[in-house]
Amino acid sequence: LIIFICGGIAMNYGIEAVYIDGLLKITNTSLDNLEDFFTRLETLSEDNGFKAVLTISADLEEFPEYLKKFI
Repeated sequence: LIIFICGGIAMNYGIEAVYIDGLLKITNTSLDNLEDFFTRLETLSEDNGFKAVLTISADLEEFPEYLKKFI
């Protein structure tokens, strides 16, 4: 998924926001396995000046500690 986002940015420098709906369904994994993805996405968005908006269908209690800074 991060490669797909990188490709979109490479083709269009004017991207202001990236919206991803249903992250857990798309990745078919759990939040515990996505820390590297969120770290890369945060760096990518800061370096390229876009906002990332994601939806995650999970209870707040299920969110790992690393993810709470994004809520």
